[in-house]
This record gives sequence, C-alpha cells and structure tokens, in this order.
Amino acid sequence: MGSRRVPGVRRVTLLGGVGALLLGAALLLASMHATAAGTCPGRNGKVAVVSHPGLRRDAIGVLKSNHRIRVLYKGEPEKSLSDLSFSCDGKKIVFIEIGAETHGFPSKTLRILDLSTGEAPIVPTQRLKGSSPAFLPNGRVLFSGWRGTPEPAGGTFVVRPDGSGLHHLFGHEQLAVSPDRRWFVATIQTKIGTGLYLLNAKGKRVGGPLTPPGPPDTDFVSPTFSPDGKLIVFEERRFPLSRAHGILYVERRDGTHRRRLTFGPETACEPAFSPDGRWIVFTRSEEKGPDGNVYALLLKDPSKVRQLGLSWAYQYPAWGPR
Repeated sequence: MGSRRVPGVRRVTLLGGVGALLLGAALLLASMHATAAGTCPGRNGKVAVVSHPGLRRDAIGVLKSNHRIRVLYKGEPEKSLSDLSFSCDGKKIVFIEIGAETHGFPSKTLRILDLSTGEAPIVPTQRLKGSSPAFLPNGRVLFSGWRGTPEPAGGTFVVRPDGSGLHHLFGHEQLAVSPDRRWFVATIQTKIGTGLYLLNAKGKRVGGPLTPPGPPDTDFVSPTFSPDGKLIVFEERRFPLSRAHGILYVERRDGTHRRRLTFGPETACEPAFSPDGRWIVFTRSEEKGPDGNVYALLLKDPSKVRQLGLSWAYQYPAWGPR
C-alpha cells in the first residue's frame, strides 16, 4: 500500500501548507488506518475535532453552536494530531501525536488532554508507537502498539494514564473496541484478501469477514462500534491514487444487514457514533473543497445530515458523552 493516498492526503493537496505539518507521505500512510476506537454510551455532549490551520500548529478543540471551535490544545510545531477518543465521563480526550521519523517510521505518542485544564501529558508506553486509542470504562487506555523497527512487533495493549500497568492483550492490532471490551475489530490478511474481522476478548477471529470482497484498490478502514456494541460503522475507501473516494456503511456486529449511508461524489471518512447511538459524525471532503467538512447523519434516516463545522481544516471528529 506504499503508493496509495487517503482522503486526508487529497485535502492536503487542496489546502497547500498542511502537508508541511504532516511530515510527508510516509507519515500519512503510517496513520491511514487509525481512527477513534470507541464510543462510550450516554447523553450527547461535545464534538471534538483536530484543526489543521494552514502552516500553523495542529490544534484540538470542541465545536460550538456557531460551527466554529473553541481551541483547547495546540500541538507542537511540525507534529500532527489524530485519533481522538473521549473518556466515558466526557472530561478527557486521548489522542495520537505524530512526529519525525526514526528508523524509517514516524513517532506516534499517546497523550491525554484534560478538557478543564488544557494540559495534555504523554502516556508512557515503553517506546511502543500507538494508534487507535480508546478509554475503557475503568479509566485505562486501550491502544494498538508496535515497536516501529524494521521488524515491527506489537499488538493490542492496555495501560493506565500514568503509564503503569502496561499489559499486552493479544497480537492483532485492533482498530475498534466495543464499550464492554468483549469485541474488537482488526484488519486481517487472508487468502481471499484483506478485510475487517471481528475478534473476541482473547483476540481470536470470530466468523467470516465483516466486509464484502472488494475490487482491486479498495480498503476497508476506520471501523467504530455503536455505544451498545451491536453495530459497526466503517469506511470503504476506493482508489486509484488520483481520486480516492470514501463511502460509509453500517452493519450488525456479525456482519449482517449491511447498509450504505453516504452517496454522491463527496468523500466520507473517519466515522464515529454519537453517545446515544442515533447519529454518526464524520469528515466529508469534496473535489473543490467544502465550506465545512464535519457533518453528522441520522442513522435512522441517513438523508438527514447536519453540518457541524465551518472550516475545511477540521478532521478526526469524536463525540463525547455528557
């Protein structure tokens, strides 16, 4: 997949200077399967996004009623931010900070943002490069980690916010976890191709692929569980390189009753459920560049879409509980 580009890369082409912040194609490709990994159930609270403001530093903020954001945290220069996921009390956000390359791989550090103070200390992970983080109900952080060496070794881990109690759960790198931590979704390569598969709490594959056999140059990425753990939303990402296109689907946890949610020429990506399970927030981009690219669609009637943001620079939305 080394030559492929994702919808975020196409946005970089439209936005010009954003590419300088993202440290080049290698960094982007390293994070192309990352997403918010969990949605805690509850009443709908704040929607958080990453803002890529031109040549300035990435920032994390929450959307206000006027579709703009209140910035809570500004990242360091020449580092990008991604993979937002709220704590189950809605007071903190775990995210990934992506930096310069070491041994040919970008650094990927876990941080936890306290919404009340704006502080975002690093979560020590014993040099594991993290992705797809999510808070568990007990306050610990679950994430996919790997050593980032020419012979990477990793899997799915749990750690306390202070870095203590680091525990390896299983070898697959999860992309999504159900709120009760009984189910996971991971990308697995099989004889019939690469697809999304359901894993149990021991990391063992359950049943067949969650995704249909796709044509060449198709990836299935960004899975997220509903707050009750019964549904999974994911993105079908179609290539070729010059016009990557993302489509959102929702299905039951066992892969049945699949339903397409988005249509048209726009790219839809980075989906996440609302805490009440009724809405799906996502990033949308268009060939000419949208006036606002964070939206939410009603799961019961996907034709009902709300625009949540006014800036083309918003990305990686996450919906927190209240």
